[in-house]
Amino acid sequence: MTKRSKILLLIIFSSITVFTVQSISQPRDFILTSRQSDAERSPRSRSDLEQWRKDAQKRADEMKKEFLREKYAVRATEEQWILIKAKLEKVRYLRGQAHSTVGMGLTSSSSSSTNSRGRAGRNLPTWQWDEPWKDKAPSEWTVAQKLAMELIKLVESENTTPEQSRRTMDALRMARRKEAEIIRQLSDTQKELRELLITRQEAALVLMNWL
Repeated sequence: MTKRSKILLLIIFSSITVFTVQSISQPRDFILTSRQSDAERSPRSRSDLEQWRKDAQKRADEMKKEFLREKYAVRATEEQWILIKAKLEKVRYLRGQAHSTVGMGLTSSSSSSTNSRGRAGRNLPTWQWDEPWKDKAPSEWTVAQKLAMELIKLVESENTTPEQSRRTMDALRMARRKEAEIIRQLSDTQKELRELLITRQEAALVLMNWL
């Protein structure tokens, strides 16, 4: 064997050895990196992950119970219930989109009032705005509901300019015109729902304020 052949064989053998060592070390390095990632994960991120799992389980449980009262009330067959539930879901969605009207109510607390002549009067109950959508997250508010909340702040503020009020009022009126179309869709959906029901089933959903 020539000297050149020996050198070539040595180079090939060295290359094979290096490749084998790298291949063996890669899985080990991957395992070490994965373990380090788990170890380095902050307590807060672990807590957030656990909270996300709990929330996901809660949503899954709620979905199982969804419309359970209505299902027992109408006593429908499984085939009929699939159609009824779809209409109930649509009614619920449209109702949530169609209400931006607020009311006012008396609070249980009272405050000192001043009459038109500037003299302090007796303690009177205070008024506050009542928004039907107040239990929803702000991210779920419709455009009209957001504008209504903005207008409430403007009404309550002493520094509001007429231009601010007019601009918000005009925007709210326009949004409510769109709500009128949603209300029409809601009425059509409720009509379609009634057509799926016998009289006793319709009466049950009327009692539950679906129709």
